[in-house]
Amino acid sequence: MLKYSIRSEKVSDIESIHQLVSAAFEQADEANLVNALRDHGALLFSLLAVEEETGKLLGHLAVSPVVIEGDGAYQSRSWQVLGIAPLSVLPEVQGQGIGKALMNFWLEEYADPMYKAVVLLGDPAYYQQFGFENAATHGFYWEKQCPPEAFQIREIKEGFLSKASGKVFYHQVFDGL
Repeated sequence: MLKYSIRSEKVSDIESIHQLVSAAFEQADEANLVNALRDHGALLFSLLAVEEETGKLLGHLAVSPVVIEGDGAYQSRSWQVLGIAPLSVLPEVQGQGIGKALMNFWLEEYADPMYKAVVLLGDPAYYQQFGFENAATHGFYWEKQCPPEAFQIREIKEGFLSKASGKVFYHQVFDGL
């Protein structure tokens, strides 16, 4: 059984993170996104799953600031929330619970109610185990086109989803994706 620990990134991890994320997505776009978020001071959380015996990076979770501009009765409001993107696991260790461990660790240790909610784009069958739901069902939609079931939200501050709605804007570096 693979033994690993979870920790925050260090400066010395940056190149290895780029390699890991590129391998996980079989391209460099998402890895370049992580670097751009870091360069713009918008990489709020950068967590790593690290193999205990070798120190090899196995997984990575990036979290950045997101803004919701209210609509309807809430059009004069905006809320600062968080976005998870990307969640990456090396292909050769996928399916071993590393992504799940990273998500659970972040949700348990860092999901601060000050941010109200967290959003992501991903497979609903996977992310509903963490409490994510279809964002459109709650009146939230992404500024860009995407499959509606892929855009998901999870409440951090109890009651937020019933008291807000609007358009979701990720950090400007996502425009390059």
